[in-house]
Amino acid sequence: MLTALLKTIFPASTGLELTNLDVTDQQATIHLTSTHPSVHCPVCDTISSSLHSRYERQVTDLP
Repeated sequence: MLTALLKTIFPASTGLELTNLDVTDQQATIHLTSTHPSVHCPVCDTISSSLHSRYERQVTDLP
């Protein structure tokens, strides 16, 4: 059921792939990875295909 919900929230068209899901009584940790081979830098708009960083986000961090 939770996996179906995540596929609704993050459909393939978003460019994100669900790679892991850890669920406990207190939290759900969702691991996503980009499916795009390259993207534009949000700062300088240069196209890049290398990974520059990894980070954690909490739902409360997002708008």
